[in-house]
Amino acid sequence: AVRDAMGGCLFIDEAYALADRGGDKFSGEVIRTLLTEVENHRTGLLVVLAGYADKMDVLMDADPGLRRRFSLVLQLEDYSPEELAEICEHAAQDRFNLIFAPGLVDALAQHIRSQHGSEISQHNGGLAVTLAERAFRRLATRLGDPQSQQAVSGRQCRELIAEDFLIGLPQEALRKTRPPDLPSPGGETGRARQPKRTRPAWQEAVGSLAREMAQELLRGMEGAMDDPLDEDMPGDSGPSADRVKAVAKAVAKGKNRERPKEEVKEEEKLPQQEGEKVVEEMSTLDALECLGLCPANFEWFELNVANPPAENCGICNYRLADGYRCGGGTHYVCMGCIDAYKTTYTK
Repeated sequence: AVRDAMGGCLFIDEAYALADRGGDKFSGEVIRTLLTEVENHRTGLLVVLAGYADKMDVLMDADPGLRRRFSLVLQLEDYSPEELAEICEHAAQDRFNLIFAPGLVDALAQHIRSQHGSEISQHNGGLAVTLAERAFRRLATRLGDPQSQQAVSGRQCRELIAEDFLIGLPQEALRKTRPPDLPSPGGETGRARQPKRTRPAWQEAVGSLAREMAQELLRGMEGAMDDPLDEDMPGDSGPSADRVKAVAKAVAKGKNRERPKEEVKEEEKLPQQEGEKVVEEMSTLDALECLGLCPANFEWFELNVANPPAENCGICNYRLADGYRCGGGTHYVCMGCIDAYKTTYTK
């Protein structure tokens, strides 16, 4: 990133994340590398660290050199509710092609000041975008309501109103305040009890029918267990009762039927199949000696995978990414060829 920004500006947003990891060795190494690059390119690179003021103070305390090299601090003031309302209007226009109803900008500014005042310092412009996205979803819900009287075409289809931002709704005031204490029948004061939710009539009817069928099925199963082969089972007559009895008989016969026990098979050794590999008990050093790449029998050294040499393997002739070299520095072998030698193929 520093190399790409040479001759220009390197802007690091949320730079405090460099110190959010508890000051481990990786974050410390990143900070020291950044300080070194800033010191070595004083005239060819501009670096800007951006973030929340309180969190940036933690970053500046992570290394003594940060405050010395980043001595210029520019404190940006938070947006005002009026500015956030205008940003929200532009976001609704640019992202969703929506317009504000007349007077909605002023009403939204008052709403932001009273309901979202504590969120401005943490979100700023993001708060305005979030409000626009929520209003868009409420507009879609409002127009998709079959009981709504709003038009689904024309100007009203793309016009945001105060209701889309929950401005002036009594439900909002109820959520923000605690319900008052009401006197109980015993004379004590307590919170008003919520009315018990009741199930719709159709759910009650279906539930009652299911319970009756379950009870009838259980009675039929008890009779079938006593005499599974009896065709005349106790119970009411009728098509529904006959179906229940048939199901009960089938269940009872299935329970009485003995299940065959599964025989446990002993595991047998499966012979080696054609094309399968057998891993030999051979160390890497033995494999290198058997390969015989180094006539002088020098000692072998494992390559640094982080910085492999620009050499090719002496067996497969591919560029090295890992492997070993001899002490003379003239013979190389990759791990792929070593592993291939450790395994044999059956014919």
